[in-house]
Amino acid sequence: MATIKVKAAPGVDKFPKERDVKNYITGEPVEVESSAYYRRALKEGDLLRVNEVTPPATSGRQAPASKADTAQDKTTKKASENE
Repeated sequence: MATIKVKAAPGVDKFPKERDVKNYITGEPVEVESSAYYRRALKEGDLLRVNEVTPPATSGRQAPASKADTAQDKTTKKASENE
């Protein structure tokens, strides 16, 4: 079964684990099965899903320019051509 990483929502000190109610999910992220029990807790706001943020790979390639940057470059190019 697929797993998800979750932690207790602010205001929820501890949330009981599905198959071990004497152990709790706290503010520290833990990996659990993506069961109906945990998905319901996420929907009700008792748990928060934790997304792992991985830094982008450095491939040496430059990121594509945004539309604003491209528009600025065209304006600058036209101005310099008119001088």
